[in-house]
Amino acid sequence: MIGGDRSEWSSLDDDPSRGLHVNPTDPESENSKSEAKRKTILLRGDMDDFLCCVATYCPSGFYEFVIRESTSLQWIYDQILNVYNLQTKRQDILNGAELDFKFDDKFTYQHAYIQMKDF
Repeated sequence: MIGGDRSEWSSLDDDPSRGLHVNPTDPESENSKSEAKRKTILLRGDMDDFLCCVATYCPSGFYEFVIRESTSLQWIYDQILNVYNLQTKRQDILNGAELDFKFDDKFTYQHAYIQMKDF
């Protein structure tokens, strides 16, 4: 999606159609109009599926944010980088946070793994 002809879209909050539509090849032909409408519906459904997949693998708490407010894949990346104070070069991904675990009977290695995976 990055760099393609549909690399940006409108947020769901601003426009329920996300600004996605397919123009008919022949504006005078009813067949062309109905085909464009069918392709528009498929395009919007594909976008919903794409955003659902991306949002599912984002950190906790980002799902609804990505679905409702995203305007591009780059926008999603930038939001994650900003929220976690990650370096823009995307090097040393854990530099932006100090992860400190104190293990005991109530906080196991599994809990630490889940928190790190979430991060």
